[in-house]
Amino acid sequence: MAEIVVSAVITVLCEKLISGDLMKLARSEGIDSELKKWKKNLPMIQAVLADATQKQIKERAVQLWVNDLQHLAYDIDDVLDDLATEALRRKLNQEAQASSSSSKVLKLVPNCCTNFTPRNIMYGQQMSSKLEEITTKLHDLVDQRNDLGLNVNVERSNITERRLEQTSLVDESKIMGRDGDKEALLGKLLGNEECDENVSIVSIVGEFSFRLDGEVDASDMNEAFDKFRHFSLVGPRSGSYRKLNELQRAKHLRTFLVMSGNLKHDGLLEKVLLELQFLRVLSVAGLNRMYLGFQKIRKVPESIGSLKHLRYLNFSFTEITCLPEEVSGLYNLQSLLVHSCHELYILPESFAKLINLRHLDISDTPKLNKTPLGLGGLTNLQTLPKVFIEEGDGFNISDLKGLNDLQGRLSIIRLDKVINPIQAKDANLHQKKGLEVLEMKWSKVFDDSRNETIEYEVLKELRPPPKLKNLRILYNKGTRFPSWVGDPSFEQLTELTLCGCRSTHLRVGHLRSLKKLVVERMNEVKTVGFELPAPTNYFPSLEVLEFSYMQGWQRWSIDSGDDHETPRSFPRLHEISIKCCPVLDEVSIGLIPSLRFLRIEECSEPLLRSLVGLSPSLIELKMLNVRGLTQLHGEVLMHLRALECLCIKNCDELKYLWEQESEACKSLVSLQKLEVWWCKNLVSSPEKEDNFGISMESLKSVEFHNCDALESYNCPNSVERLEITNCDSMTSLTFSAVQEHPSPLTELIISDCDNIQLHPKPIPAKDFSLSRLTSLDIRDCKNLKSIPYEHFQSLTSLGYLWLEYCPSMDYSFPCGVWPPNLTKLMIGCLNKPMSEWGPQSFPTSLVELELYGYDSGVVSFAVAEDVKNTTTTPSSSSSFLLPPSLVSLRLIDHLQPIKCDNICVQVEKAHVGSRLST
Repeated sequence: MAEIVVSAVITVLCEKLISGDLMKLARSEGIDSELKKWKKNLPMIQAVLADATQKQIKERAVQLWVNDLQHLAYDIDDVLDDLATEALRRKLNQEAQASSSSSKVLKLVPNCCTNFTPRNIMYGQQMSSKLEEITTKLHDLVDQRNDLGLNVNVERSNITERRLEQTSLVDESKIMGRDGDKEALLGKLLGNEECDENVSIVSIVGEFSFRLDGEVDASDMNEAFDKFRHFSLVGPRSGSYRKLNELQRAKHLRTFLVMSGNLKHDGLLEKVLLELQFLRVLSVAGLNRMYLGFQKIRKVPESIGSLKHLRYLNFSFTEITCLPEEVSGLYNLQSLLVHSCHELYILPESFAKLINLRHLDISDTPKLNKTPLGLGGLTNLQTLPKVFIEEGDGFNISDLKGLNDLQGRLSIIRLDKVINPIQAKDANLHQKKGLEVLEMKWSKVFDDSRNETIEYEVLKELRPPPKLKNLRILYNKGTRFPSWVGDPSFEQLTELTLCGCRSTHLRVGHLRSLKKLVVERMNEVKTVGFELPAPTNYFPSLEVLEFSYMQGWQRWSIDSGDDHETPRSFPRLHEISIKCCPVLDEVSIGLIPSLRFLRIEECSEPLLRSLVGLSPSLIELKMLNVRGLTQLHGEVLMHLRALECLCIKNCDELKYLWEQESEACKSLVSLQKLEVWWCKNLVSSPEKEDNFGISMESLKSVEFHNCDALESYNCPNSVERLEITNCDSMTSLTFSAVQEHPSPLTELIISDCDNIQLHPKPIPAKDFSLSRLTSLDIRDCKNLKSIPYEHFQSLTSLGYLWLEYCPSMDYSFPCGVWPPNLTKLMIGCLNKPMSEWGPQSFPTSLVELELYGYDSGVVSFAVAEDVKNTTTTPSSSSSFLLPPSLVSLRLIDHLQPIKCDNICVQVEKAHVGSRLST
């Protein structure tokens, strides 16, 4: 490994030493002679590395020589990178002076004369001393090579014959820290992007990596800080990092990664950065993923500007509001990530100086609404999630012209500011072949300042690249779409969204790869149809189709254009969603046998009837606020034989689910889940048959929520889960049963039903039981008088029981009898005060206990094992005997004294939990 690492570094160093700009700077500073010596000696050392690698295994002196060479190679790289950065800085300054209006006189002065500034002179002196020191060390290594008898041209091992690539190299055996964490650390270190082909350094070298967590001792730290170059911070506790100040000793650190943690940094970050001048990678994104109450990063230190070697900077997920202007001086920066910085609102004005920038991730930054001027000159950019178009001297659409390496996602916002279609053409969007997701967005405000002809022409000139996969066009005022929208040449386009545009027609049926089509707020569209020669297979790949807020849409049809039959359409379509299309009532598109999911919201009942007839294979139907829907008629039910899930919400006119239970049972033969929400006039079946649902054998889950008029429900004997909430008119809940067979019900939830009464044992099923029940939750039922507690002992499967705020409960409950295998019990605020419950011996399976009580009275507790070890009984008739299995006890809103025998219990409010201790 040593040979691979050092040889790769030396190869890179030699390449740097032939850089024209670097050598030009060296000559101007009079230090080129030192660099020529390096150029001569480095290949001589590289030639003996294979021999050194073999001999260091047995010879300690050779191993030390290799280690010294590794350190020196990085020192050389730091110096050369410093020189290259300085050469770039001077070049940019000269270009800036030449382009400014005040630099006309400077143009008459030779560049060599403008370099003689106090700063430049001091820089040359400082670098001269550094170079001389390194030259001496390099010369010593060359001499030691001969003393150690290292030979040239020794045959290399199989390992060293592998092709060297400029990527991350990690030696697992040399990572310091806990052995068990090595794999995670390596994954993080190797998880970064591969270096660009122009990056001339090896980014990660494992021999000098260090991980600091809560269990690294001081001896490891002291040993490591003198030599490691890559550092990662992992851990949940701020106390783990008391010695983080020691990081300042690692002067040559190249990588600082915060992967997770809740560090109380207290300005420590800025303090440390002042010392770490050779950093290439800095990520503090993990510092904001922390527990409540710890500090969050809200400011980027201005000292960031001193990190001139930096290639990768990540402040994602922090609460920074801006990036300081000093960031613009990081000329080597290739990746700048501020993803999900929700408070970030501005980027540096001098952003154009970051000429090496390849990745700018500003996604999910809602307050950032301006693109820095000059960003269009950063022609190496590959990642740029969004740009904002401005008028005048701001960022122009034509500034995208040179950014042909863009990849992934791009959103172009405020396109209404483009008043000249020629500028849109200059953007050359069709040449940006790496783009996969493209969003074009105009303003939502359609005022008189906008011209529909111009916006049509602008969109026409913004033709995307042919390999685009996802396209979104929002709020364009043109009355039609240009011909490229829907052009079959977009062979890889799988998702298309058209939102808020003023076009009166849709022409997208030729997109053969399209899988999802979303059409929103296209209020000018009256008819959705296609006039193409038959036979044609429309949308051959379409799987999901969504229409919403189409206020003027009246008709949906597929017209063959002549006397031929309706052309084939939507062979793979399995999901349709139509929302808020108030005047759509005519659908003529033929059958869609593949359709499985249908959602209709804020539409008419005739539309519902038309759509359910599209496919006999519907398995899920959701109806929300369907006007005119009073019940599901037979002509609708007949198409629902394959339906598995039926959800009805906000249908205020719905009075009955269906007219006849027998007809529904014959049609809904596959129904497994029924949900009804906020149907305030739903009463019940008009027949009110005693045998309701007995034949609906497939039904497994039933939910009723906020159905104010629903008075009763008879649960079918196939149901396994029943939930009823906020149904204040419901007075009766009964259960259908088959004689001598227990109910399959496993979960029962009843909440906020003031008048409900339970009748769980119908006649004539004398052997009816709920023995399969695993979870029972009854809360906030103020008039509920009883529950079948006398059958608790038979509920052998019940593990979860929650009974709370039922103030009318029969005074005989609780009576000390509980389900035998209960693991979690939450109970309280019943009719009988807790102090009058009498002795309670909870089941030995109980793990969690929560007791609620306002007027609870005096309650005492004892642990069962403690009672066995004494000759006395619990001190109160209201003593609760806690089983040894209990690990969590919570007492919530208790205002009365509590007596505890040999246990410590904390009375709580606001539902704060405590751990049981003895």
